[in-house]
Amino acid sequence: MEFLSLILDYSFQSLVKNWKAVAIYTLFLISLTLLSFFHPVSIISNFLLQLLGIQIMVYYGTPILKGFSKDELYSFIESSTVKKVFTERFETSAGIFLSSFIMNSLLVVFLLIVIVLSGIPIGSVENLSEIQLVNLLLKLFFVFMLVILVISWYLYLYPLAFGYAMNKESFGEAFLSFFKMLSPSLWKRTLSLKYFTFIAVSGLLGTIFLLVGLVLTVSIVFIPVGAPFLYFANVFFGGVAAKAYLIAFKGELQNQS
Repeated sequence: MEFLSLILDYSFQSLVKNWKAVAIYTLFLISLTLLSFFHPVSIISNFLLQLLGIQIMVYYGTPILKGFSKDELYSFIESSTVKKVFTERFETSAGIFLSSFIMNSLLVVFLLIVIVLSGIPIGSVENLSEIQLVNLLLKLFFVFMLVILVISWYLYLYPLAFGYAMNKESFGEAFLSFFKMLSPSLWKRTLSLKYFTFIAVSGLLGTIFLLVGLVLTVSIVFIPVGAPFLYFANVFFGGVAAKAYLIAFKGELQNQS
């Protein structure tokens, strides 16, 4: 997990060294939060916030994807500007954003179909007999486990699909590459102890950072405090996605070099 500690330090340094970008991100977050109070534009502001997060992930994840050394990573941070952070490789970010949105929507639709086809009654269960109630509880348990399994598998594959798409240069390539998540050939690359351990530990850490940021930004008053946590979480995930790609495609990358 030595590389994980490097990603953590890399993410922290991005906050300290690129404080101007963090400040701009905070202002964006406050502005988009204010816009979200107006229902006609709340969906648009939500999308813009997600796109902004993906842009940060792609920007900071790219040097890790390219195999930069520790010193090169810190030099990259030093040379970063506000303009670079929010515009460099934007086409790739936009492609990932759109394909990610479609995949997330398909996941929700699939889970809703599973729940509907399960035949679980939505109304009152007061009139059910004891046997029917037991059967219902068993059905609820299996449906719940299936939903958890599908979501867990999706989250397990997501960093690799993100890293795979991040490796592309154009909007179209990044957009199509993210759907590689549906390919069994990509699934096979995740079936290693190294990948599993890395995703499990980094996923836990990333979730903590994200939750802290989300909780703090619920109130607009605390956004200046919570925004750096979200920025940190975005940088961290960009690094995790890049490393996930390097782990999964290690053999091919070595052959190319």
